[in-house]
Amino acid sequence: MEMPDPSKKLPNILQPVGLYLHKSRVALIVELSIVILFLALSAYGVISTPTIPLLLLGWISLWLRQKSWREIGLSRPRRWFTIIVLAVVIGSFYQMFSIFILVPAMERFSGEIIDLSQFESFRDNIPQYLTGLIMSWTLAAFGEELVFRGYILNRSADLFNRSQAGWITALLFTASVFGLAHIGQGIPGMMDNFIFAVLLGILYFAANRNLWLPILVHGIVDTIGFTLLYLGLYLYP
Repeated sequence: MEMPDPSKKLPNILQPVGLYLHKSRVALIVELSIVILFLALSAYGVISTPTIPLLLLGWISLWLRQKSWREIGLSRPRRWFTIIVLAVVIGSFYQMFSIFILVPAMERFSGEIIDLSQFESFRDNIPQYLTGLIMSWTLAAFGEELVFRGYILNRSADLFNRSQAGWITALLFTASVFGLAHIGQGIPGMMDNFIFAVLLGILYFAANRNLWLPILVHGIVDTIGFTLLYLGLYLYP
């Protein structure tokens, strides 16, 4: 699946804007503030999901900078088979680690139980389950990875001149906002998603900043989770 690349040709009237965005740290701070605003609107229920508006914001940001989605990682990997196998192994391992070790530890630490009530309709409901799988691979795995690991991570690294320390800071910032985006799952859910986002960011770096490994791992994790929810094997609070 390919996202359309932003145009390389800006209208003359917008060329100074693109040049300004390349050089201005203030513009980066404003841009990232808009990201946080969309996440806050989602957390308070004003918008149903921040992914679509953030995806649009990312597209506009790239277009004005005369960059493409390929330049931030949406390019074909050299070895699809290896990427798919790695994604299945890593995604399966992480989901089991999350269910049996990480989430229980976060629940004991926070004194709260993870809130998965938003997925309760999946249990023994094939249409809802299949709809959830479609959404998990499109809006969540593909959309969220473009937004968080592709757009937000790279814009955050720009703020710190893309130094090694800057990339690490950007990784932690992106993981934090990803965790906050799952505030509806309570403190254990936010902490679990923070750690998951750190893993996805590391995979992005390990794949030479290619997005397909984190996209596939994200999709595998969600698929296993939704399947367990459908089968009633993941307990609800």
